[in-house]
Amino acid sequence: MPDSRNKPSLPGDKPRTSLRRLTAWLTLLLIAALAVCAALLASLSLSVIQLAEKTDQEMAPELMRSVRFVGNLERLMALGDQLIFVEDPKQWQSITLAMQALVSHPSMQLNGQRPPLLQETYQMADRIRRLRLSANTDANKTDEARQLWREYRQRLETLSGNTAASTVSNTTSLAKNIAQSGHSILIAGLLGGLLSIISCIALFWVMKRHLLRPLLTISDALRAGVHNPSVLDAMPAPHSAEIADVTTAVAQLVKAHDQLNHMATHDQLTGLANRYALEVRLEQAMNSCQRHQTRLALCMIDLDNFKSINDSLGHSVGDQLLCGISQRLQDEVRHSDTVARLGGDEFVILLGDAGTPTQVVQIIHKLLKQIQTPLHAGDYRLDTSASIGICYYPGDGENVETLLQNADIAMYAAKEAGRNGYRFFDMEMNRLASERLKLEAALRRALEKNELFLHYQPQILTATGEVVAVEALLRWQPEGEAMIPPDRFIPVAEETGLINRIGEWVLAEACHTIHAWRQAGVEDVRVAVNISARQMQYDLIVLQTRTALDESGLPPHLLELEITESVAMSDAQATIECLNALKEQGISLAIDDFGTGYSSLAYLKRFPIDRLKLDRTFVKDIETDPNDAAICAASIELARSLALEIVAEGVESNAQLDYLTQLGCDLVQGFHFARPLPPDDALRYILSHRSNAATQGRSRLHTGS
Repeated sequence: MPDSRNKPSLPGDKPRTSLRRLTAWLTLLLIAALAVCAALLASLSLSVIQLAEKTDQEMAPELMRSVRFVGNLERLMALGDQLIFVEDPKQWQSITLAMQALVSHPSMQLNGQRPPLLQETYQMADRIRRLRLSANTDANKTDEARQLWREYRQRLETLSGNTAASTVSNTTSLAKNIAQSGHSILIAGLLGGLLSIISCIALFWVMKRHLLRPLLTISDALRAGVHNPSVLDAMPAPHSAEIADVTTAVAQLVKAHDQLNHMATHDQLTGLANRYALEVRLEQAMNSCQRHQTRLALCMIDLDNFKSINDSLGHSVGDQLLCGISQRLQDEVRHSDTVARLGGDEFVILLGDAGTPTQVVQIIHKLLKQIQTPLHAGDYRLDTSASIGICYYPGDGENVETLLQNADIAMYAAKEAGRNGYRFFDMEMNRLASERLKLEAALRRALEKNELFLHYQPQILTATGEVVAVEALLRWQPEGEAMIPPDRFIPVAEETGLINRIGEWVLAEACHTIHAWRQAGVEDVRVAVNISARQMQYDLIVLQTRTALDESGLPPHLLELEITESVAMSDAQATIECLNALKEQGISLAIDDFGTGYSSLAYLKRFPIDRLKLDRTFVKDIETDPNDAAICAASIELARSLALEIVAEGVESNAQLDYLTQLGCDLVQGFHFARPLPPDDALRYILSHRSNAATQGRSRLHTGS
């Protein structure tokens, strides 16, 4: 605070004093007053700087040690809770040792000393373990162990609360000191301003106009700055090292506050949200679901066999695995979704606005695929999988605790079902998911168990009745069970990616079968193989076809690949490049299900195809539906104009055959001639029709099989 020596004296009792001298004295007095105020402000600022530096050097580390101490106390109490409630005796010893290790850690000290209460931890834990071990003979021992832990836990909570209170008190005291220094700076500034105003008024009366104009100019500038913040922003900031130090100190305090807040809501290892943050976000998401009448899905994820990796390769490798898995989980969900780690190898994903169970299953499959992808940690290749439990809000729980519990129940159901899978908490969803999971698992084993096989349906040349081609159709009959329709297992194979292996096997099997027929005397029958959307990748399909032809010895012109119209048009330019590469190998190409995929004629004429296959839905009612008849006629005319052969599927009657023949259809196939046949039956069918085709001509078409 300034004293009386800083106050200016106004002229009054010395009328003879020259104006110049009085002006000089007033000017010197103004300079002195401003110098004293500046010195006082600098002194107070320096005290704030010193206080901030002391905080940075002494208080901040102590604060961090107190926070870590409180966090470790929480971990110690969590381990004690596990010791009380875990039922597996094998884990009691490991939990007791973990508690002892935690208590012995250097961070479990306050002011350089370990509290006496913590030194009792190991004896207390060992005593609880012995009480639980003796509970088999004396049931009261369990209650005694729980009572012992409750008393000790209450003491730990008291210690934690006292430590936290002390930390808050120290922080509050520091903030109070800084605030008091700030108040002093404010008062000094106000006094300095008051002295400046008094001196300026004196100078105004003394110097009159030659001082008034500069003061008015300064006043106008200040007034403009008050009403126009941009003017103040444009003014140069004081080039003061002390103020810069104060700014730096404040920035460091803000950064420390942000770090503490992040530590309170995030997992330290993975950076994911922790249980506290998850519960808060889950509560918010539930409120949002109530407002917008939507629902959310909660997915509990537990890594399979993580303990064996952690135990055999060490915690460092285990931590790298957890960090890698956490990053993959974040990459597979939306930005609005939440990925949290509850502890150990247990993760939770909160899917807001989850949609239908089918959509959730698609996300789960992506997650499982990412988790199953090997992860490299140093020289180790880590292979793992996960069990996932899923529950919905609303429906499977009305609060956070119930939802987490039900998701956990579903997750353990997935583990009991064999791991590396998922389960819904809802029984009906669980049943459907279980059936699909069983189908997927059985399909994965189908190739190894030789449960897949091919049937062949002949394609007949309408002009002669001769069998010129067959279509290879995939069939699956699990051992001891009925045959499973293709429309059930092929979509599963598409979703899981198994279709690539299955498609490769189909190509190889079909080529080997046709090559065997050539050795039996049927040398010019072409085989048509359906190609899935997943196989339509340039490198993949070209390699698969080349391998199948080379290993079987089949000439390329006897292999025909069929792609559906919708697949061909999904990426027309890429399809053209892929088909051109196949065409260069000498392979025949066909568009399957023509008429159902809204082809662009501009692209269709650029496809290097040989045939169009007219979809059976148009042939079925060709006799009664004028629209189907018109579509068939237009398709046949289009194929003729493009110099393509056309094949009609699903021919089941003489009337359909006659109508298609009149329209100029080149080839037909369907139950009217033969159902899909095993290889030997198909070969006999071809040989019998070939021997009669030359003499009976087209009339052979009407005899069927």
